[in-house]
Amino acid sequence: MYSIYSLIDPRDHTAFYVGSTKDSDRRFKEHINCYEANSVKNARIQELQELGLMVIMQILEQVETLEEAREREVFWVRYYMDKGTGLANIQIPRSAVLSPLSSSSPGNVPPLPDLPEEHITYQCQYRKCGKASCKTCRNGQEHGPYWYAFWREGRRLRCRYIGKDKSLQRSDLEAS
Repeated sequence: MYSIYSLIDPRDHTAFYVGSTKDSDRRFKEHINCYEANSVKNARIQELQELGLMVIMQILEQVETLEEAREREVFWVRYYMDKGTGLANIQIPRSAVLSPLSSSSPGNVPPLPDLPEEHITYQCQYRKCGKASCKTCRNGQEHGPYWYAFWREGRRLRCRYIGKDKSLQRSDLEAS
C-alpha cells in the first residue's frame, strides 16, 4: 500500500510539500531529520523545530500500486499548484509541470527526450543574468522562477529549459 501525503505547516495549515511513500513512518522521520538535500523544505522544517512546532504529515490517500501512487502524486502536486500553493518539492512530476507551462514556453524549445518519467528530474531555479545594469541582480535577488528538465545521456548530464511559471514566486518557495 502506498500513501500520498503532504507536509503541512502547523502555523497556517498550508501544504508545502507533496510526496508518496510505501512506509509513512520512515518517510516522516527522514523529513523531520532533514535527510534530503532540499534546502527550502529543510529550512522550513528547521524553522518550525526552532519554534517548538512539528511539521504535520497528512495522508491524502492510499493506493495499491506504484503506478497509481505516481499518478495520484501528480494529481495532488497539480492540485496545490493550481491553488497557488508554493511547493518545496525539488522534483515535480513531468505531467504536473508541462501542461500549465506549455502555453508560456517559447516556441523554439525542443521536445524532451523520450525517456521514462523516473529518468527526468524537473527543477525550478532562479538565476542571475550577469548584467551590470540589472537592478534585480544588484539588489541581491535573482530572476525566475524558471523550470528546467535534467536527464543523463550516458555519462553526460543534459539540461533543457522548459519555461517560466509566472504564478510561482520565490516567496512561495522560501520558508515563511
